[in-house]
Amino acid sequence: MFLLPMSKGATAPLATVGLMICFCIFAILLSRLLTAGVSLSILVPLMSALGPLSGIVIGTLAYGEAASLGKIGVLLAACGLIVLANFL
Repeated sequence: MFLLPMSKGATAPLATVGLMICFCIFAILLSRLLTAGVSLSILVPLMSALGPLSGIVIGTLAYGEAASLGKIGVLLAACGLIVLANFL
């Protein structure tokens, strides 16, 4: 996520290659989690909430963007509900 703005729409070769490598590593780690027995029904919704949350964190810390506390709170609540739903 950190390299996405730096790739400038895939026109900066070094950042674009780094971004592609990071996405490949993510796919490998995700497949390893699935192989280890983590349920896909928990991983996909959790990634759906954690993706935007990590984007907000990186945008705020690295790029100085403003972060809405309401948006952060809703995403954190979504993560908590997903984890809670896994135990039901």
